[in-house]
Amino acid sequence: MHNKIKMFWIKKIIVSFIISLLLVGTTNWLDDARVCEIQYSVIDWAKYFSSILCTEDINLQWVIPDTMALKDVSLRAINNFIIANNYKIIGHVDNWGSCEDLNSLEDIQVFETVIYSNNDISYTTTTASIESLTIEIEELQEEYNSLDLYNTVFEEVKWIYPLSSLDFLRLETRDRYFDKQLEIKNNMLSKQKEKLTYIYKLTESQKFIEWFYEKVGKVCSSYYEEKWGNSSEEEIDSEVWGSDEEDVDEKEALILKYKEEFNTKLWDKLDSMPRQTLEQLSVKLLDYAENSPIFKRFSVKQKELVKLKISALKAAIDDRL
Repeated sequence: MHNKIKMFWIKKIIVSFIISLLLVGTTNWLDDARVCEIQYSVIDWAKYFSSILCTEDINLQWVIPDTMALKDVSLRAINNFIIANNYKIIGHVDNWGSCEDLNSLEDIQVFETVIYSNNDISYTTTTASIESLTIEIEELQEEYNSLDLYNTVFEEVKWIYPLSSLDFLRLETRDRYFDKQLEIKNNMLSKQKEKLTYIYKLTESQKFIEWFYEKVGKVCSSYYEEKWGNSSEEEIDSEVWGSDEEDVDEKEALILKYKEEFNTKLWDKLDSMPRQTLEQLSVKLLDYAENSPIFKRFSVKQKELVKLKISALKAAIDDRL
Protein backbone atom coordinates (compact mmCIF):
# COMPACT_ATOMS: atom_id res chain seq x y z
CA MET A 1 0.00 0.00 0.00
CA HIS A 2 2.82 2.32 0.93
CA ASN A 3 4.45 1.67 -2.48
CA LYS A 4 1.22 2.53 -4.31
CA ILE A 5 0.95 5.85 -2.47
CA LYS A 6 4.60 6.54 -3.22
CA MET A 7 4.13 5.80 -6.95
CA PHE A 8 1.04 8.02 -7.02
CA TRP A 9 3.01 10.99 -5.70
CA ILE A 10 5.92 10.28 -8.04
CA LYS A 11 3.54 10.34 -11.03
CA LYS A 12 1.95 13.53 -9.74
CA ILE A 13 5.37 15.19 -9.39
CA ILE A 14 6.31 14.10 -12.94
CA VAL A 15 3.06 15.49 -14.37
CA SER A 16 3.59 18.76 -12.47
CA PHE A 17 7.14 18.92 -13.80
CA ILE A 18 5.95 18.39 -17.38
CA ILE A 19 3.36 21.14 -17.02
CA SER A 20 5.95 23.47 -15.52
CA LEU A 21 8.20 22.78 -18.49
CA LEU A 22 5.36 23.72 -20.78
CA LEU A 23 4.75 26.90 -18.84
CA VAL A 24 8.43 27.83 -18.73
CA GLY A 25 8.84 27.12 -22.41
CA THR A 26 5.85 29.28 -23.21
CA THR A 27 6.96 32.15 -21.01
CA ASN A 28 10.44 32.24 -22.50
CA TRP A 29 8.99 32.32 -26.00
CA LEU A 30 6.64 35.24 -25.38
CA ASP A 31 7.15 38.81 -26.49
CA ASP A 32 5.01 41.84 -25.59
CA ALA A 33 2.56 41.22 -28.42
CA ARG A 34 1.79 37.53 -27.81
CA VAL A 35 -0.30 36.09 -25.03
CA CYS A 36 -0.19 32.38 -24.17
CA GLU A 37 -2.23 30.33 -21.77
CA ILE A 38 -2.58 26.66 -20.84
CA GLN A 39 -5.92 25.09 -21.70
CA TYR A 40 -7.26 22.48 -19.27
CA SER A 41 -9.92 19.81 -19.41
CA VAL A 42 -11.95 19.10 -16.27
CA ILE A 43 -12.71 15.44 -15.58
CA ASP A 44 -14.31 14.41 -12.27
CA TRP A 45 -13.55 17.83 -10.83
CA ALA A 46 -9.85 17.45 -11.67
CA LYS A 47 -8.05 19.69 -14.14
CA TYR A 48 -5.89 18.03 -16.80
CA PHE A 49 -3.62 19.65 -19.33
CA SER A 50 -5.40 19.91 -22.71
CA SER A 51 -3.49 22.26 -25.00
CA ILE A 52 -1.68 25.57 -25.38
CA LEU A 53 -3.33 28.64 -26.88
CA CYS A 54 -1.11 31.52 -28.01
CA THR A 55 -2.70 34.54 -29.67
CA GLU A 56 -1.29 37.70 -31.18
CA ASP A 57 -2.72 40.59 -33.13
CA ILE A 58 0.21 40.55 -35.52
CA ASN A 59 1.31 44.06 -36.41
CA LEU A 60 1.61 44.48 -40.17
CA GLN A 61 2.09 48.24 -40.03
CA TRP A 62 5.87 48.10 -40.01
CA VAL A 63 6.04 45.89 -43.14
CA ILE A 64 7.29 47.94 -46.07
CA PRO A 65 7.12 47.19 -49.81
CA ASP A 66 10.02 46.75 -52.17
CA THR A 67 10.18 50.28 -53.54
CA MET A 68 12.54 49.77 -56.43
CA ALA A 69 12.75 52.42 -59.15
CA LEU A 70 9.98 51.80 -61.67
CA LYS A 71 10.18 52.19 -65.42
CA ASP A 72 8.36 55.17 -66.89
CA VAL A 73 7.56 55.76 -70.55
CA SER A 74 9.60 58.44 -72.24
CA LEU A 75 8.16 61.72 -73.50
CA ARG A 76 9.36 60.66 -76.93
CA ALA A 77 7.27 57.47 -76.75
CA ILE A 78 4.21 59.52 -75.75
CA ASN A 79 4.76 62.04 -78.54
CA ASN A 80 5.17 59.22 -81.06
CA PHE A 81 1.91 57.70 -79.80
CA ILE A 82 0.06 61.03 -80.12
CA ILE A 83 1.37 61.56 -83.64
CA ALA A 84 0.35 58.04 -84.68
CA ASN A 85 -3.11 58.32 -83.09
CA ASN A 86 -3.85 62.01 -83.56
CA TYR A 87 -6.68 61.29 -86.03
CA LYS A 88 -8.35 58.98 -83.50
CA ILE A 89 -8.21 61.62 -80.78
CA ILE A 90 -9.67 64.18 -83.20
CA GLY A 91 -12.26 61.62 -84.32
CA HIS A 92 -13.32 61.15 -80.69
CA VAL A 93 -14.06 64.90 -80.44
CA ASP A 94 -15.92 64.87 -83.76
CA ASN A 95 -18.01 61.83 -82.83
CA TRP A 96 -18.76 62.64 -79.19
CA GLY A 97 -18.31 66.40 -78.94
CA SER A 98 -16.17 65.95 -75.85
CA CYS A 99 -12.70 65.09 -74.55
CA GLU A 100 -14.23 62.87 -71.86
CA ASP A 101 -13.85 59.07 -71.97
CA LEU A 102 -10.64 59.11 -74.01
CA ASN A 103 -9.78 55.91 -72.16
CA SER A 104 -12.50 54.18 -74.20
CA LEU A 105 -10.21 54.33 -77.24
CA GLU A 106 -8.68 50.88 -77.73
CA ASP A 107 -5.22 52.20 -78.65
CA ILE A 108 -5.08 54.27 -75.45
CA GLN A 109 -6.03 51.19 -73.42
CA VAL A 110 -3.18 49.32 -75.12
CA PHE A 111 -0.73 52.10 -74.21
CA GLU A 112 -1.91 51.93 -70.57
CA THR A 113 -1.14 48.20 -70.65
CA VAL A 114 2.37 48.95 -71.91
CA ILE A 115 2.98 51.30 -68.95
CA TYR A 116 1.84 48.63 -66.49
CA SER A 117 3.79 45.84 -68.20
CA ASN A 118 6.99 47.91 -68.01
CA ASN A 119 6.81 47.14 -64.29
CA ASP A 120 5.71 43.50 -64.67
CA ILE A 121 2.07 44.08 -63.68
CA SER A 122 -1.32 44.51 -65.28
CA TYR A 123 -4.25 46.39 -63.77
CA THR A 124 -6.70 43.47 -63.78
CA THR A 125 -4.31 40.75 -62.61
CA THR A 126 -2.62 42.93 -59.99
CA THR A 127 -5.83 44.20 -58.37
CA ALA A 128 -7.08 40.60 -58.25
CA SER A 129 -3.80 39.53 -56.60
CA ILE A 130 -4.12 42.30 -54.00
CA GLU A 131 -7.65 41.15 -53.11
CA SER A 132 -6.52 37.51 -52.95
CA LEU A 133 -3.53 38.31 -50.72
CA THR A 134 -5.75 40.33 -48.36
CA ILE A 135 -8.02 37.30 -47.89
CA GLU A 136 -5.05 34.94 -47.44
CA ILE A 137 -3.53 37.19 -44.76
CA GLU A 138 -6.82 37.29 -42.84
CA GLU A 139 -7.10 33.49 -43.02
CA LEU A 140 -3.52 33.07 -41.77
CA GLN A 141 -4.25 35.39 -38.83
CA GLU A 142 -7.26 33.22 -37.93
CA GLU A 143 -5.18 30.05 -38.23
CA TYR A 144 -2.44 31.55 -36.05
CA ASN A 145 -4.92 32.36 -33.28
CA SER A 146 -6.99 29.20 -33.67
CA LEU A 147 -7.67 27.05 -30.63
CA ASP A 148 -7.50 24.02 -32.94
CA LEU A 149 -3.92 24.68 -34.09
CA TYR A 150 -2.30 22.94 -31.10
CA ASN A 151 -4.60 19.91 -31.48
CA THR A 152 -3.85 19.73 -35.21
CA VAL A 153 -0.12 19.69 -34.50
CA PHE A 154 -0.66 17.14 -31.71
CA GLU A 155 -2.42 14.77 -34.16
CA GLU A 156 0.46 15.15 -36.61
CA VAL A 157 2.98 14.31 -33.89
CA LYS A 158 0.96 11.25 -32.83
CA TRP A 159 1.03 10.02 -36.44
CA ILE A 160 4.82 10.49 -36.61
CA TYR A 161 5.50 8.89 -33.19
CA PRO A 162 2.66 6.38 -32.69
CA LEU A 163 4.43 4.41 -29.94
CA SER A 164 5.69 7.30 -27.85
CA SER A 165 4.49 8.24 -24.40
CA LEU A 166 1.95 10.99 -23.81
CA ASP A 167 4.56 13.12 -22.05
CA PHE A 168 6.92 12.91 -25.03
CA LEU A 169 4.08 13.72 -27.45
CA ARG A 170 3.14 16.83 -25.48
CA LEU A 171 6.72 18.13 -25.33
CA GLU A 172 7.24 17.48 -29.03
CA THR A 173 3.90 19.11 -29.87
CA ARG A 174 4.80 22.20 -27.84
CA ASP A 175 7.97 22.76 -29.88
CA ARG A 176 6.26 22.07 -33.18
CA TYR A 177 3.31 24.29 -32.23
CA PHE A 178 5.63 27.25 -31.66
CA ASP A 179 7.48 26.46 -34.90
CA LYS A 180 4.16 26.28 -36.75
CA GLN A 181 3.06 29.65 -35.41
CA LEU A 182 6.38 31.18 -36.43
CA GLU A 183 5.96 29.70 -39.91
CA ILE A 184 2.44 31.17 -40.19
CA LYS A 185 3.62 34.56 -38.95
CA ASN A 186 6.51 34.69 -41.42
CA ASN A 187 4.14 33.66 -44.20
CA MET A 188 1.79 36.50 -43.25
CA LEU A 189 4.58 39.06 -43.24
CA SER A 190 5.83 37.80 -46.58
CA LYS A 191 2.36 38.06 -48.14
CA GLN A 192 1.88 41.53 -46.66
CA LYS A 193 5.15 42.65 -48.23
CA GLU A 194 4.06 41.17 -51.57
CA LYS A 195 0.69 42.91 -51.31
CA LEU A 196 2.24 46.30 -50.48
CA THR A 197 4.73 45.91 -53.33
CA TYR A 198 1.86 45.32 -55.76
CA ILE A 199 0.05 48.40 -54.42
CA TYR A 200 3.23 50.45 -54.79
CA LYS A 201 3.76 49.31 -58.37
CA LEU A 202 0.13 49.94 -59.24
CA THR A 203 -0.10 53.43 -57.73
CA GLU A 204 3.26 54.55 -59.12
CA SER A 205 2.40 53.22 -62.58
CA GLN A 206 -0.90 55.11 -62.43
CA LYS A 207 1.05 58.33 -61.86
CA PHE A 208 2.83 57.67 -65.16
CA ILE A 209 -0.56 57.02 -66.77
CA GLU A 210 -1.95 60.30 -65.39
CA TRP A 211 1.01 62.11 -66.96
CA PHE A 212 0.31 60.30 -70.25
CA TYR A 213 -3.37 61.37 -70.14
CA GLU A 214 -2.34 64.92 -69.37
CA LYS A 215 -0.35 65.03 -72.63
CA VAL A 216 -3.13 63.39 -74.65
CA GLY A 217 -5.73 65.63 -73.00
CA LYS A 218 -3.88 68.78 -74.04
CA VAL A 219 -3.98 67.68 -77.70
CA CYS A 220 -7.67 66.85 -77.41
CA SER A 221 -8.53 70.14 -75.63
CA SER A 222 -6.63 72.15 -78.23
CA TYR A 223 -8.62 70.59 -81.07
CA TYR A 224 -11.88 70.91 -79.11
CA GLU A 225 -11.29 74.66 -78.62
CA GLU A 226 -10.47 75.05 -82.28
CA LYS A 227 -13.62 73.21 -83.37
CA TRP A 228 -16.19 74.06 -80.66
CA GLY A 229 -14.68 77.01 -78.80
CA ASN A 230 -17.50 79.48 -79.57
CA SER A 231 -20.36 76.94 -79.72
CA SER A 232 -23.00 76.37 -77.05
CA GLU A 233 -23.66 72.91 -75.64
CA GLU A 234 -26.97 72.76 -77.58
CA GLU A 235 -25.19 73.59 -80.85
CA ILE A 236 -22.56 70.91 -80.22
CA ASP A 237 -25.23 68.30 -79.41
CA SER A 238 -27.21 69.27 -82.50
CA GLU A 239 -24.21 68.88 -84.81
CA VAL A 240 -22.91 65.71 -83.18
CA TRP A 241 -26.23 63.93 -82.68
CA GLY A 242 -28.32 65.59 -85.39
CA SER A 243 -31.95 66.77 -85.08
CA ASP A 244 -34.42 64.98 -82.83
CA GLU A 245 -36.04 63.28 -85.82
CA GLU A 246 -32.68 62.13 -87.17
CA ASP A 247 -31.71 60.99 -83.67
CA VAL A 248 -34.84 58.85 -83.35
CA ASP A 249 -34.26 57.25 -86.74
CA GLU A 250 -30.64 56.52 -85.87
CA LYS A 251 -31.58 54.98 -82.52
CA GLU A 252 -34.23 52.78 -84.12
CA ALA A 253 -31.71 51.59 -86.71
CA LEU A 254 -29.19 50.77 -83.95
CA ILE A 255 -31.81 48.92 -81.90
CA LEU A 256 -32.72 46.83 -84.96
CA LYS A 257 -29.03 46.10 -85.59
CA TYR A 258 -28.36 45.06 -81.99
CA LYS A 259 -31.57 43.01 -81.93
CA GLU A 260 -30.36 40.99 -84.91
CA GLU A 261 -27.02 40.46 -83.16
CA PHE A 262 -28.74 39.19 -79.99
CA ASN A 263 -30.94 36.88 -82.03
CA THR A 264 -27.85 35.45 -83.72
CA LYS A 265 -25.86 34.96 -80.51
CA LEU A 266 -28.65 34.08 -78.05
CA TRP A 267 -31.32 32.44 -80.22
CA ASP A 268 -31.19 28.98 -78.58
CA LYS A 269 -30.78 30.45 -75.09
CA LEU A 270 -33.78 32.77 -75.42
CA ASP A 271 -35.94 30.08 -77.06
CA SER A 272 -35.22 27.68 -74.18
CA MET A 273 -36.32 30.15 -71.46
CA PRO A 274 -39.78 29.72 -69.86
CA ARG A 275 -42.35 32.36 -70.80
CA GLN A 276 -42.52 33.59 -67.20
CA THR A 277 -38.76 34.23 -67.15
CA LEU A 278 -38.95 36.12 -70.45
CA GLU A 279 -41.79 38.27 -69.12
CA GLN A 280 -39.81 39.16 -65.99
CA LEU A 281 -36.75 40.02 -68.08
CA SER A 282 -38.82 42.21 -70.40
CA VAL A 283 -40.24 44.20 -67.49
CA LYS A 284 -37.18 44.45 -65.24
CA LEU A 285 -34.18 44.42 -67.60
CA LEU A 286 -33.65 48.18 -67.86
CA ASP A 287 -34.35 48.71 -64.15
CA TYR A 288 -31.71 46.11 -63.23
CA ALA A 289 -29.14 47.82 -65.44
CA GLU A 290 -29.82 51.39 -64.31
CA ASN A 291 -29.52 50.43 -60.64
CA SER A 292 -26.35 48.33 -60.95
CA PRO A 293 -23.18 49.86 -59.44
CA ILE A 294 -21.20 49.53 -62.68
CA PHE A 295 -23.88 51.37 -64.72
CA LYS A 296 -23.66 54.37 -62.39
CA ARG A 297 -19.94 54.70 -63.17
CA PHE A 298 -20.54 54.99 -66.91
CA SER A 299 -20.38 58.29 -68.77
CA VAL A 300 -23.55 59.77 -70.28
CA LYS A 301 -22.63 58.44 -73.73
CA GLN A 302 -21.84 54.98 -72.39
CA LYS A 303 -25.19 54.89 -70.56
CA GLU A 304 -26.99 55.78 -73.79
CA LEU A 305 -25.26 52.90 -75.60
CA VAL A 306 -26.14 50.44 -72.82
CA LYS A 307 -29.79 51.56 -72.91
CA LEU A 308 -29.90 51.05 -76.69
CA LYS A 309 -28.53 47.53 -76.35
CA ILE A 310 -30.96 46.71 -73.54
CA SER A 311 -33.84 48.01 -75.68
CA ALA A 312 -32.63 45.72 -78.47
CA LEU A 313 -32.47 42.71 -76.13
CA LYS A 314 -35.96 43.57 -74.83
CA ALA A 315 -37.23 43.65 -78.44
CA ALA A 316 -35.72 40.21 -79.09
CA ILE A 317 -37.42 38.91 -75.92
CA ASP A 318 -40.77 40.53 -76.73
CA ASP A 319 -40.81 38.79 -80.12
CA ARG A 320 -41.03 35.50 -78.21
CA LEU A 321 -43.93 36.55 -75.96
